[in-house]
Amino acid sequence: MDQLSHEDVVTLAARQEDAVVSIYLPVTSEPDKQDTNRIRLKNLAAAARAQLVENHGLRSPEADALLEPALSMLTNGRFPVDSGATGLALYLAANDHFVYTLPLPFQEQVVVGSRFYLKPLLPLLAQDGRFYILALSLGQVQLLESTLYGVHAVALGDGVPQSLDEAMQYDDPEQHLQWHTGTDSRPQRPAAFHGHGVTGEETKKENIHRYFQQIDAGLKPLLHDEDTPLLLAAVDYLLPLYREANSYEHLLKETLQIDPQAMSARALHKLAWEKIFKPYLRQNQAAAVTRFNDLAETDWASADLSEVTLAAHDGQIDVLLAARHQKKWGLFDAEKRQVMLHDQPETGDDELIDLTAVQTLLHGGTVYLLPQENMPRQQPVAAIFRFPNE
Repeated sequence: MDQLSHEDVVTLAARQEDAVVSIYLPVTSEPDKQDTNRIRLKNLAAAARAQLVENHGLRSPEADALLEPALSMLTNGRFPVDSGATGLALYLAANDHFVYTLPLPFQEQVVVGSRFYLKPLLPLLAQDGRFYILALSLGQVQLLESTLYGVHAVALGDGVPQSLDEAMQYDDPEQHLQWHTGTDSRPQRPAAFHGHGVTGEETKKENIHRYFQQIDAGLKPLLHDEDTPLLLAAVDYLLPLYREANSYEHLLKETLQIDPQAMSARALHKLAWEKIFKPYLRQNQAAAVTRFNDLAETDWASADLSEVTLAAHDGQIDVLLAARHQKKWGLFDAEKRQVMLHDQPETGDDELIDLTAVQTLLHGGTVYLLPQENMPRQQPVAAIFRFPNE
C-alpha cells in the first residue's frame, strides 16, 4: 500500500474513463478485527458491482475484472492495513488501480463515475488542514508534517544538520570550539560551551545562529513551493534566534515554548493542534466566510455551482468554501463550457463539489470544508475569485 503524495492526487484527478470506482472505508490494523475490514470491503465491492452493471452498462465479467484488485484483498489472508491507519481508499479503473491506507476516519462509501471521487481526501490535502512543526534543539532537528488526523516525520536529507555539533564540523573549521549536545530522542542537558580563549554569550549566539542558518538553507529545497504554515517548537531562548535566520515566508508568529526532545511526535502534534491550529483554522474559516459575504454581490464571488465549476477548471478560484458531506451530480463538458445538473447521478456524471474542490487545490487555491449549515447562503459551494467574471 502506498502513501499519498501531491503527484498521486494529480494522477488520480486526471483520470477520466467511462466508469471508474472509488471506495472508502474505515479500517483497523488490530489482528482480531480483520473480519470487520473484510466484511466492509466485500459489501462495498458488491455495491460497486451493482452500479457498474445497472447504471454504467458493464457486463458482469467486465465489472468483476475491474473490481478484481479489491476482491483479491479479501482472499489474501490478513487484511493489509498499515499500523496507525484508520482509513482505506481504493481507486479502480479498467486497467489500473491505486490503494492507500491513510490516517483518515473515512465513512463507508462507494462512488462510480467518469472520474475518481477525491473529496474524502481533502482533509489531508487542503491547505487549511496541513501544517508543519519544526522541532528544534541543539541536539536534534525534526520537521513534522501534520494534519488534524495524524503526523509523520519528513526526511530531511544531508542538507539539514541534525545537531549543533554536526553543523560546527562543517562551519568555520579553524575555530577551536567544542559543543557537547545529545542526538537521541531523550531530554538532554543544555549544551556545554568550551573554547580556547573564546567565551561569552555573543559567541555562543553566533554559533547557534550559523547552525540555524544551515537548517534554514537545508529546508529550502523541501519547502520552496509550499505555502503551508510552519510552527516553531523549541525552548524559549532559541525561538528568536531561529526567527532571525529564517527565510520561509509562512513561519507563524505563534510558537510552542517547550523542549521538543522531551515529547513524542504524536504529543507534539496534539499540543500544536489544540493550542495553535484549531483556533488558527477557525479564524481563517470565519475570515473566508466574511470575505465571501462582502463580495457576494460582485463579480469577484459566486455561490452558483455551475459558475463555480467552470471557474475551478479555469484556475480562477482563490478560496473555495465547500459543504463537507454534500454531493451534487452533473455532466461537465470542458470543451463546450457547459454544466448540466442532475438530481440523481447519470452515466458520465461527475460529483461536482468534489471536482470543484480538487481543481481548486490543483490550481493553488485554498479549500475549506464546512458543515452545510455553516455554508454562506446555504449553498453547496461558495467561491472567491482571483479575477472577476466578465
